[in-house]
Amino acid sequence: MSAWLPVAAWMLVIFVLSGEEFSALETRGLVAWLLTALFPHLEPQSFELLHGLVRKAAHVTEYAVLGALTLRAFRLTRAHWPARRAMLAGVALASAWAVVDETHQAYQPSRTGSPFDVLLDSCGALVGAGLPLLWQGRKSRQRKHPARKPTLGRSR
Repeated sequence: MSAWLPVAAWMLVIFVLSGEEFSALETRGLVAWLLTALFPHLEPQSFELLHGLVRKAAHVTEYAVLGALTLRAFRLTRAHWPARRAMLAGVALASAWAVVDETHQAYQPSRTGSPFDVLLDSCGALVGAGLPLLWQGRKSRQRKHPARKPTLGRSR
């Protein structure tokens, strides 16, 4: 059960972030401050584009974390599952939460629910759940087949 507490906590964070308090209008000031600090001569059109990109990057990041947490929870609670199954289950759970999240946003006055954002969130979950497995597989292959040191001259 404790393996699922971080998942539930992060889902709550995502739910809160999908509320009115974190709409584009509300985050605009903070993002404007950050972008003008980084790019003092930013044109208004460029700001709008970057503001949108920052918000979409937040989707990917939120769900990459959720993907990694769900992978971890499935690996701990379903140790008999192959790693790929745990990853797919984690991505499926995170994607289902993305549907809940976007539905929640659709009922907020200054927010909109978007199928595109569900897709973006699911891609983030896939990155968060997939990268640890890729990294683990890479390390496992390196242990099985350590790289040989190049030798100078003739071998005997």
